[in-house]
Formats: sequence, structure tokens, C-alpha cells
Amino acid sequence: MIENFYLMSFLWGLWWSYVFSLPPGIINLSVLDATVKKGLKYGIYLALAACIVEFLQSFLGAKFTAFFLESPRLAFAINIAIIPVFLFLGINYFRKAYRIYKNKKNNVVPIETKKRVGSFGKGLIVGLLNPIAIPFFIVLATKTKDEGLLKDTWPSILIYVAGTTVGTFLAFFTYGILSKFIAKRLQAIRFWLDIIIGVVFSILVINQSVIVVLKYIVK
Repeated sequence: MIENFYLMSFLWGLWWSYVFSLPPGIINLSVLDATVKKGLKYGIYLALAACIVEFLQSFLGAKFTAFFLESPRLAFAINIAIIPVFLFLGINYFRKAYRIYKNKKNNVVPIETKKRVGSFGKGLIVGLLNPIAIPFFIVLATKTKDEGLLKDTWPSILIYVAGTTVGTFLAFFTYGILSKFIAKRLQAIRFWLDIIIGVVFSILVINQSVIVVLKYIVK
């Protein structure tokens, strides 16, 4: 029975974390971008680094669920913090698209510069810049406890968190695999790829703004 409990807890965390990590977001779009531009290996490096951060976020969500739920100001701050992060990323991709357009118009061949931060470092950064993960893991931990699949013990929490981490990595890896198969085609339309990713982040800004207004302002 104990073994079944831990197995179910692990699989529950894996499944829901995988499903809810599939929609376009900071990390999976970054994995797609890294795979297209550098290769699958670099996309995996980025995903692994981001999952280290998400492991800690999931652990905090599971261990301190009650504290977060009893702190409405903290929840409000997290939801607000998500907006400028998405806005910054959207602007950054539009800026990259404009730079590609400008280079093509002026027949300029861009010089590849050595990045100060590698794929693993970027994965850590985008993981930290993903505050939407914190409320997600709080909600998921609460639901898991309601289902009787999470207890306030170290073995239970660690096994559950391991499941959520594996689930998020598999979701990011899915983006890497898909982008690898169409990498050459995406390389040819990097301008439109950057535009599309910029639009996605813009939509996320609008969506998050509406959530904040409806949840905290309009009552």
C-alpha cells in the first residue's frame, strides 16, 4: 500500500505537471528557440537547468502550501510580477525580429557573437523568471493533498516533487524534439518565428492582466 501511494503520487505529479507545462510559456519557448538555433543538445541543457529551478519551486509549493494560501498579498505580488516578465520577453523577441528584418533589408550578414551566458545558465535564468510556476505548484499541491496523494512528510514531498520535475522536463523535451524535426524550416523563417513567439508572450501579458483585474480588482 505504501509503495502504491508513492507511485501514484509520483505519477499524479508527473502527469499534471506535463499537461500544464505544454502550453507556450517562458521555458518551453526558450527550449524551442535554443534547439532551432543551436541544436537539441543545447535545448536539453536549458530544460535541465530550468527543471532544477522548478524542482525548488515545486518543493516550496508542496511544503508551504498553507503559508502561501494564507498570504493574499504574496499571491497578488506574484500575479503582478508575471506581467512585466512576459512583457519584457515579448519585446525582446520583437526586437530580434526587427533586427533580422533590418539586416535583410540592408544585406548585412550578422556576426555571431559569443554569448556571455550558455544554454544551462539561460535555463536557470528563465526558470527564475517564471513566477507563474509558483502559483501553479501551490494549486497542484493543494489538489494533490485533497486527493490524498501528498502528505506533510519528507519522503512524500520529495517523491511528489520528483514527479512534477520529471513531468515538466518531459514537456520541455517535447518542444525540443518537435523543433528538432522542423529545425531547418524554422531556421529559414527565424523572422516569423520570433514574431510568433513575441505575439504569444503579448497574449500572455493580456491574459495575465485580465486575470489580475478580475481576481483582485473587480470583485
